[in-house]
Amino acid sequence: MIVRDKHLRSDLQSVLELAAGDCYGLAKFAWQPDVVIDGGGNTGLFSLAAAARWPAVRLLCFEPMPANVELIRRHLAMNNLTERVELFPIALGGDNRKAQFFLREANQGSLGGNLEFSTTIDVDVRRLWDFYEPIRSQRILVKLDVEGAEFEILNDFFRQAPLSHIAFVLEVHGDRAAQNQILAGAEAAGLIGCFWEQASETAHLFLTTKDLGLTGHVAAGD
Repeated sequence: MIVRDKHLRSDLQSVLELAAGDCYGLAKFAWQPDVVIDGGGNTGLFSLAAAARWPAVRLLCFEPMPANVELIRRHLAMNNLTERVELFPIALGGDNRKAQFFLREANQGSLGGNLEFSTTIDVDVRRLWDFYEPIRSQRILVKLDVEGAEFEILNDFFRQAPLSHIAFVLEVHGDRAAQNQILAGAEAAGLIGCFWEQASETAHLFLTTKDLGLTGHVAAGD
């Protein structure tokens, strides 16, 4: 993998969390998905880890920040994964639109402008549902680390219930009430879930449809 001088702090954080730390617990997953969707791909390390964990899995990676997209391409080429990973230089959201994307550090860009930012770019936004629906008969793992966009993504997604054959690992932003709202929406759509590392401003959340037979997530100690 590559760590960039220009984005040293954010790239090292990604290495520590996704490569060294395995913060989503992929190494202990007791099931194998057919498709992995990497929402908020950053530099592509989650996709690399998923490809190493499951050599036969199909991967879809979404990242709107151009500098990150270029590094993902380099990482895929270095690891002979260009043919296995479909890279989409777009953002996931709750509807299909053009939107401003607010640039900060390389791992903190977002569709929301509520925090200080350096500049903006125009990006294409697509619904997660549009990519899930054609493959919904397969077992799918979705990872979301999208700096607040998880609310609009999942609010739209959960309206399409009943859902099947899908699990999520995601970082949720906002206070405890907002985090719990995501879990409540998932449960209303027929999913079960649990938090781990839940704090006052961010949390990690595992969600699954019941048909996968998963009762919890290893990162939560289950």
